[in-house]
Amino acid sequence: MSTDADVPEVLWRPSPDRVEQTRIADFRRRLRAERGVTTENYDQLWEFSVGSLGDFWSAVTDYLGVRWHQQGTRVLSGLEMP
Repeated sequence: MSTDADVPEVLWRPSPDRVEQTRIADFRRRLRAERGVTTENYDQLWEFSVGSLGDFWSAVTDYLGVRWHQQGTRVLSGLEMP
């Protein structure tokens, strides 16, 4: 058990090979290949997601194959959070 009450003990961490097999890793590879956005880890992906909201959500909808009745002209109507 951790001696520092503010930092929980890590009980399990996936191997690098297993991490590379995740959908998030696949999404990161696709971002790099199709949009030129390089994120080396989850923290960098998160930074991209909050720093480039429109680009991030556009990439997510493309990656997930969202089908539109009518393609929108922009991903977000504004940058303010609810």
